[in-house]
Amino acid sequence: MRPPHPLILSVFCLMSITSCGSSSSGTGISAGPADDSRVTARSEIFSLSTPKPTPGLIGGDSVDFVYVADIASPAGASTTAGVPVQATSLSMNAANQVAVVYNMAGPSVGGALEIIDFSTPSKPSIKSTLIYKTEDFTDVILGNGVAYVTGGDDINGALLKTFKIDSKGVATETYSTTVQGYMGVALALNGNILSVITGNNGGVYQYNVQNPASPVALGTYSINDATDAFYFQSGLYVLGVNSQPGIFALNTAGSGSFSLAAVFSSGLDAAPARAVVDGNFVVTTASSNQLGVYSQNHAGTFSSVGATALQGDGNGLAAVNNAAFLAQGYVGLEWADLYGSMNPAPTWSNLPKGVTAPANPSVSPVIRGVFEFVNDPGSANQVLYAEINKKPWWLMADGERGLRWFRQKLRKHLKASMTYSPAAEYDDERLVAMTESFKIPSTLDV
Repeated sequence: MRPPHPLILSVFCLMSITSCGSSSSGTGISAGPADDSRVTARSEIFSLSTPKPTPGLIGGDSVDFVYVADIASPAGASTTAGVPVQATSLSMNAANQVAVVYNMAGPSVGGALEIIDFSTPSKPSIKSTLIYKTEDFTDVILGNGVAYVTGGDDINGALLKTFKIDSKGVATETYSTTVQGYMGVALALNGNILSVITGNNGGVYQYNVQNPASPVALGTYSINDATDAFYFQSGLYVLGVNSQPGIFALNTAGSGSFSLAAVFSSGLDAAPARAVVDGNFVVTTASSNQLGVYSQNHAGTFSSVGATALQGDGNGLAAVNNAAFLAQGYVGLEWADLYGSMNPAPTWSNLPKGVTAPANPSVSPVIRGVFEFVNDPGSANQVLYAEINKKPWWLMADGERGLRWFRQKLRKHLKASMTYSPAAEYDDERLVAMTESFKIPSTLDV
């Protein structure tokens, strides 16, 4: 890990949070203990400076984040002494339940699935821990009452599992099957159609999951080094690297009858490894450590509109409005201003259906800062944006710490002669002793 980033300000407190946990086991797996000592509050303040006001990130010359807490990985899932399982991916549903999956780094095999109640982010509750000693997990999608998980093992290769998640967050495995390929690396869900992406010697494998306990295999399409996938309208797009670089557009109505509509490889800034859709743009991190932004119209065509170099490894990303957080391995989380220099500058995330982006928009993504952790090495594997209780949160799957989460502090432009409550402004982050209310004598940014 590099020395702490200079934009990290200080640590204000450290304390334990207790929570009630329960778990459930199924055939061939074990239930981990409800270990409340793994949940630790941090309340560390990060202030990342921005040269100008950034749409989508509330604030002016700086944006503050609170590193609220983390949950260490389940020790019982490790299959190598002294080496913890690493959090590889995460997903959240509408009930504010979070699913986290784990695997062992390197040649060892071992994994876990955890379900966490995030209704109160300052006091999360671990509800279920399922431990697998012979399988690695790499990606998860959490829906209403169901979780889909992919990964693999040394004997059978890639896998797909489904889990029933009850209202209390207790997980029970309901289905498991092997999939062609060395390792399942990503999942994409569109209604009842689930696509499993397997990397080396694999491709895209689709299932109808109307009954999650009994998925129906639909069809396959071979892409040797597929890494990720996303849906746009009725189309499925798959990212390829190494021997088959590019963005592959597949025609499928969910029947399993795949056909290749197009391959976008020329004009790509670099072979994309991970991607998210943000309005009419596709934002990618590349295998060559590069952030790329591509214009996507409603016909499904792409053109490169901007790129910038990144540090570390492009493991995952999340984007909202003008901001993207990039999980870059041991570098940590890089924060990018995606469209701040766009000319013209429409509201891209609100384009009406049928209205496309201009043919030649000007985009210059800018890296604004890096989250690093003081005396606390980690590895950013995936990141998730969520709004909980009307506040913006960022959750990160970490290769060494487990699950970390941050809250973006909402700066307010206070007006003269108005009365404010610090508790209302700062929620649970009461950083300094204040009176219950106060008046501002003149206009100030706080």
